[in-house]
Amino acid sequence: MCADGNRRTVLTICKKQSITLICSSNSIATMKIKVSTRVVLLIGKYAIKFPVSKRGWMQGCNEGYLWKKYPSNTWLVPILWEWNGIVCQRRVKPLDKNVSRRKLEYTRLQVIKQIPELEVYNCDLHNRENWGTYNNKIVLLDYGISPDVANMYTA
Repeated sequence: MCADGNRRTVLTICKKQSITLICSSNSIATMKIKVSTRVVLLIGKYAIKFPVSKRGWMQGCNEGYLWKKYPSNTWLVPILWEWNGIVCQRRVKPLDKNVSRRKLEYTRLQVIKQIPELEVYNCDLHNRENWGTYNNKIVLLDYGISPDVANMYTA
């Protein structure tokens, strides 16, 4: 209940297809929802990605595949599980605004050196929103790209 004795659910819709859902009873719980080719629920320590298109399904499957192939790679956000394109990852902090483009490009090149499958011409690894920090290290949180997925963006 809120201070006035009523239950409330507040939805805030942002410009980037993001929804913040605040449900309050005695305490406030926050859940963020982001939408593109997947709906991403950010709940507590977890990010759960649900595909909403074939492209999103392929991205989820690719993330699961890469995590299984490179489980000890510290450049990728850990996946707790992947099932049929649905992915549950650890939630990470957004990339600090003070991280320079040069540092991000260096990190991107290091990731590609260790995970050659991510060397895709038409991809969004240059997008700051696909990076974050986990255990005080820059990590890639959206690594479902593949040549087949990238070609779907240009088709």
